Amino acid sequence: MELQVRDVVKDLPPVFAAFYADQAARTCRDCGALHPGKGWRSSLLPPHARGSRKR
Repeated sequence: MELQVRDVVKDLPPVFAAFYADQAARTCRDCGALHPGKGWRSSLLPPHARGSRKR
């Protein structure tokens, strides 16, 4: 995929939203691995640490 970006703030959010909403787009054609989608970082935290991180 090639993307022409003029304004990062305006142009990228719809692209990411489309990616996260499309399971086929998040599935590797070679191995079948599925990118977990938006929020994947928190899914990597141990259960006791989820939701308790300060930003």
